[in-house]
Amino acid sequence: MKLQKTIQTKIIRPTNIKREKLEREYSNFQGILKMQDVDFLPLYKDIKLYSATKQQVERLAKRTKPKKEQPLIIRKDCIKVKKTDNKLSKYWVRVPVYNKSIWVAINFSNKQQDLLNYESSESKLIKGKKDWFLNITVQKEQELKTNYTDTLSIDLGVKNIASVVQYSNKKTKFYGKDIRETRGHYFHLRGKLARKKIRGFYKKIKNNKEKRITKDQVHKTAKDIIDWAKNTNSAIVIGDLKGIRKNGARKKNNKNYKGKKFNRKLNSMPNYQLSQFIEYKANWEGISVIKVNEAYTSQLCWKCGNEGVRKTQGLFWCPECKEEENADRNGSINICKRGLGYMSKLGAVLAQPVTEAEDIKKSASFCGSECDLRISRF
Repeated sequence: MKLQKTIQTKIIRPTNIKREKLEREYSNFQGILKMQDVDFLPLYKDIKLYSATKQQVERLAKRTKPKKEQPLIIRKDCIKVKKTDNKLSKYWVRVPVYNKSIWVAINFSNKQQDLLNYESSESKLIKGKKDWFLNITVQKEQELKTNYTDTLSIDLGVKNIASVVQYSNKKTKFYGKDIRETRGHYFHLRGKLARKKIRGFYKKIKNNKEKRITKDQVHKTAKDIIDWAKNTNSAIVIGDLKGIRKNGARKKNNKNYKGKKFNRKLNSMPNYQLSQFIEYKANWEGISVIKVNEAYTSQLCWKCGNEGVRKTQGLFWCPECKEEENADRNGSINICKRGLGYMSKLGAVLAQPVTEAEDIKKSASFCGSECDLRISRF
């Protein structure tokens, strides 16, 4: 399997001449994209773009007519990164422009430096309000492991964006407090400023600051889960989010309707984004991600399999076992048992403790024919 990651870099302190060349290349690229129903062959020699970039923009222009500016696409064999002893920056990139390529200094996170060891792919030059950015894509071949000693199951929810359980010892972690606080803070801040009609401050908080903070928090959550899976040699089983925002709980005439406040929280939690981050970060490390249908996992007791009662949103009670359990933890364990019932069929080998053998056997019948399971690039 071929996987890709993007190194997000910022071009620092380009000279006026280099800035003008970047501006010219970028503007000409956008100009070609806006041309409609044009035969490129007669114009090919007159287009003031780097030769390889001409080919890229021609293909892109024939495929789509974008309404807003697009990043300038740089072919993988036209970009080069080198490490230097320069005081301005350790890393410099050769950017192809019309007539002659230029070298520019870049700055990026130290955590991404190791990614430069991989093969480069297509890169993109992006123009900001004041600065220039270069997204360098790298790729590698990665085989997913098929032998695991444990599993981590993930239940994605509203209060806890992720409830993670290690199946062998039932160790549980709940994630999402920081994201809830960020979402809640900006929700009330927007309301307060709107009531006071403070337009200037309202515009400042609209510049995606909340989105950037939340995305960083989601990245950190996904990384912590993947590190946990690596350290315990665990496969990952995650509930499929299909239809999570289209269920009856959103409709007022439905008995499961939980109110406007609940729906706001449901729609503001970046559950899908987290599942995507977990998937690509796990695959990059060679860890398999199994997606299973969440149907009924929150309604059945993980110990006996009987239907239970949700006393509150976060509390599950089983009338058979006469015990209370955290509702998200109960759902997460059921998701894991459902995934275990399919792992052997998909080629994965799990060295499960003997004490859990009966649970694995029961999980096959627990899944049922309605279970919709997809394994990520397995």
